[in-house]
Amino acid sequence: MAPLPPNSTNRLFVDYETCGVEHTSMIRWDPGNTYVDAQVEWNDVVEAVDALLYQVTITGCRVSLAGTDVSFPVEWVQQATYGGGPGPRPMGANMLNFIGRSEAGHRAAFELFGCINESDGTRFRTLAASNADVAAALVELRAAEGTALAIDGTQPVWKDYVNIGPNAYWRNKIR
Repeated sequence: MAPLPPNSTNRLFVDYETCGVEHTSMIRWDPGNTYVDAQVEWNDVVEAVDALLYQVTITGCRVSLAGTDVSFPVEWVQQATYGGGPGPRPMGANMLNFIGRSEAGHRAAFELFGCINESDGTRFRTLAASNADVAAALVELRAAEGTALAIDGTQPVWKDYVNIGPNAYWRNKIR
């Protein structure tokens, strides 16, 4: 399968800070929706996993339309913070990563840093069946119509789990 260009859909970039580290999360939406619809979906998923997060503070929001490689700032109209209290800087590398695939096999992801990682070092995945917050986030992702899309612009089929744990790039950058 040939890779698709990253700018094949509209994209909302949510800039945030957690554990003293700045990150960006991205969500895709189709032309039948607006960036506010994408903000609502992003908000709903993050609210569902709120108990699994250290404090996440929104610092900005940007939009990049399909076919363009530039983004422009837009107003964030959702909550300003999510999660619990401030976490230690090393926890800024810990992520929640929901994965899906479109019918054509193209990848979709919803990734968020600042996860309160309760991993024992051998388990890096949490099943929806064993965690109500993960199950609630998957309900939100699966109910999204025209938002939380795969790179090919179609609704993905989301896996029944979330990957958790440290992201190697951010772990090394924070060191």
